[in-house]
Amino acid sequence: MKNEKLEKAIIYVDRIANGCNPVNNSPLTNDSVLNNPNVIRCMYFIKDILKEVYDNGGVISKKNKKYNKNFDFQLLNKYNYIENKSISKIVRQINELRTDSSMEPLKAKPIITWLKDNGYIIHGVINNLEGSIVTEKGKSIGMYNEIQTFQNRTYIALLYNEKAQEFLINNLKYILA
Repeated sequence: MKNEKLEKAIIYVDRIANGCNPVNNSPLTNDSVLNNPNVIRCMYFIKDILKEVYDNGGVISKKNKKYNKNFDFQLLNKYNYIENKSISKIVRQINELRTDSSMEPLKAKPIITWLKDNGYIIHGVINNLEGSIVTEKGKSIGMYNEIQTFQNRTYIALLYNEKAQEFLINNLKYILA
């Protein structure tokens, strides 16, 4: 998996930065090119970047794309809670409210990114399944996880109750800013 490769890369770079052979962790000789102070500084720099990528769930870079300015946030006044549902179904319901075909449809990804960046969800494991896990902060607004199966594939569902959907609707302008 992506995270295992990142973990191994971080270990190897850390070993080099600390003057050791990356494979067997034995000390490098003083004349080794890997023991050069410039290489060591570079390895610490690379290690910090790899740790940031790891902490960011494997995302290499974030494109800070401004959301389409012609999104009509007034549409959100027409949003009605129907049932607990996933973010993709919430976004679909919001997009069905659009009356102007030139308005770019809302996408789930910037919302999920914001929720991760603000501590509502983290990447984790439940019952040996990897996925987005609700934190205590997320639970406090009405988000929760549920193990689901679809087409013989079991996964961790991230669901939003009425309170969580209301939170998203009330904060969507801020979330997408």
